Amino acid sequence: MTGLDAGVRDVAVLEVARVGRVADTGDPLRPFVLLDENGAEVTAVSEFLHHMLADDARRSSLRSYAYELLAWFRPVGDRGCLGCRWQGRGP
Repeated sequence: MTGLDAGVRDVAVLEVARVGRVADTGDPLRPFVLLDENGAEVTAVSEFLHHMLADDARRSSLRSYAYELLAWFRPVGDRGCLGCRWQGRGP
């Protein structure tokens, strides 16, 4: 093992919990929200999507970003396989 191999995770053994979801609200001013495993809104994501909407982002872009943030949230969320809390972290 070289010094470069130290601390490298074997990602093949990680199990990412399929928790959380993106919900379509039907509200044109807040079209999508990210919900955590308990069904609670992830407010940091909602604020981000709101800023995107204020910058004239399309509905399809908001949806895409919401799903990408869900993909990021799953491994680092409270039940995530990386063992860290997501609060205060950036994607």
